[in-house]
Order: sequence, then C-alpha cells, then structure tokens
Amino acid sequence: MLSSLRKLYQKGGQLPLLQPIKPLIYGLFWAWHSIRHRFDRSPRLCVYYRHPWYGRRAQVLVEYFNSQNIPAELVEHRGLYSKASYATSSKLWLGFYEDFPLDVLPRKFILYNGEPLAAEKWRNRSDLQGVLPHLLEFWGFTEECEKVVSPSGVSVRYVPFGYADQLINPHLKDRKGPNVNEDIDLLFYGTVTPRRKPLLNRLRDAGFKLKVLEWPRDQYGKDLDATLRRSKIVLYLHGHEERDAQITDFARIDYLLANRRFLLHETPHADADHRGFKENVPTCDYDDFVDTCRLFLDSPKERHQWTERADIWYRENYHLDNFIPAEKLRKWVNSTGSNGRN
Repeated sequence: MLSSLRKLYQKGGQLPLLQPIKPLIYGLFWAWHSIRHRFDRSPRLCVYYRHPWYGRRAQVLVEYFNSQNIPAELVEHRGLYSKASYATSSKLWLGFYEDFPLDVLPRKFILYNGEPLAAEKWRNRSDLQGVLPHLLEFWGFTEECEKVVSPSGVSVRYVPFGYADQLINPHLKDRKGPNVNEDIDLLFYGTVTPRRKPLLNRLRDAGFKLKVLEWPRDQYGKDLDATLRRSKIVLYLHGHEERDAQITDFARIDYLLANRRFLLHETPHADADHRGFKENVPTCDYDDFVDTCRLFLDSPKERHQWTERADIWYRENYHLDNFIPAEKLRKWVNSTGSNGRN
C-alpha cells in the first residue's frame, strides 16, 4: 500500500489531474509514519544524506558510530514523501547543512556544517538562523563556526571532518598494487568558479595533463576512486576571493589525506592555518601553482615524503575520537524526551 501511495504521489507532479489530491496523499504518508514511529522504539542515530557528495562521509560516520557502540543507520533521501518520516521520528538524527531539508526538522536533530560560515555567501542565511534554536547541537567543521552560530544560544561543537579508520580505501591507499598507471598529472574536481577557471586554463596551457571533473558532473564513489588512483597531484583551489572563504577545507580533503593522495592545497588565510597545516600539507599561493606543480611532478620522492608526513599529522591531530561526544550521543539516542535532553 505504501509503495502504491508513493508512486501515486510522485506521478502527481507529472499528471495535472492528480495535483489536487497530492496534499491528501502527503497527509496519509504523514499519518503512516507517525503511527510507525509510535511503535518503533528501537534507539538509533539516523545519519541522513541527499547528495552523493555527502554519501561517503555519512557512511563513514555510521560505521564509526557503530564501532563506538552508538547504534546508527544510514538514511538516504528518497523524495518529498519521506519528509513525513523525519518530522514524526523520535530517533536522533544528524544531517549536513545545505543537504538536509531544514523545513522539516526531526525532534532530536544535530546539524553538521561543512561550509565556511564566516564568509558572506553563508553568513546570516535565513534558513540557518531560523533552525538554530531548535537543534540539539550544531557541529562546525571549522573553529570559526562558533563565532557565527553562538549568538543564537545553540550549543556549538567543533567537529572537523577528521580521521577515522573507516575512511581508508585499501585499493586507493596502496600505490604499489597492480594496474597503477598515474597518467593524469593534475586532477581538480568541484565547481569551476570564476576565480578557479583562469588558473585551471593556465595550468592546461602550461602543458600539464589536467583532468577537471566539474560540478554537477563530478564523479563519486568507485568512479572517483578510479580517477584519484590515476592522478599524481590533486588540486584544492579556493572558490572565492573573500578572505573568510579561503580556509583549510577538511570537508573536501579528508578522504585524500586519509588515503595518502598527494594534495596541493591553495594557501589558507593566516587565521585558518590550524595545528600546523602548512608545515605538514603542501600549499602554495594562487600565482605559484604552475611552478609548484612542475616542481612536484619532477620529484616523485618528495611527493611521497609529503604524503607520509600529512598522513601522520592528520591521524595525530584530527582523529574523530578527539571530537565526537560519544557518551552524549549514547544518552541522546536512548532519551525519551522530545528534545533529547530528558
């Protein structure tokens, strides 16, 4: 029955004759999930993702939580009808900012941010400011998040996109395995912003074998792993000129660091150089990328030494064990109060 209603609801967006009954179908979904959650009392932390970009990190968190005796499950967004499931759930939920539908919050919800909130593009966003008072906790992947979010009164926790054993892909990390052919000099994946485009053109004109996986045609999962395996250098370029947007971007480099891929990160602004980042991960300024890439391409031994150093530094300084509040999560998972604090 539920499957039939779901299909009917989805067709309502395509067939005008079904539009008038869509609110009724949605109401039935809401009632169904409300009844289901009333009888489903199994404690669980639901880690939600919608976009494939967040899928790997969500899966890593689920596996990590379960390894810490925090029962967790992965929840993938499957359409508007599933919003009823979130809103009526009594379980603890964790979702990513700009990925979770903030118009329908679960009663116990942690919002995990992976954007530079101090930058103008994200600062004072009405969608974020409106939900902050309703959160159990706000997790920021940079320490700068606290000064933006704290005035709302919500509890803020610094949880970087840190190291966990679950991040490791043995097929990607092992550079000595069979069929390793690094035929790509430089790899960039992400949005080609007006700031990034001239530099990518300059690198291509310099004669490098450059591969660009541009949003929204990026690769994910195994397809991306195959391309990373072929790449000698992976580039991280700041997307915007604003100083507060030029950070150490662990949300986009965590997987590379954990799997010893050689990363060349554009120099973050001075206040974002946390815990000796520039001494342990190769960085360079915008205008120096051509010369720096050529230097590292000519020295495989130096690339190897940098990746080893970055791997050790990342494990020692950013292990999730040092940031995840495991005991508090267990308490919230098992709580019966609507706000998780009872």
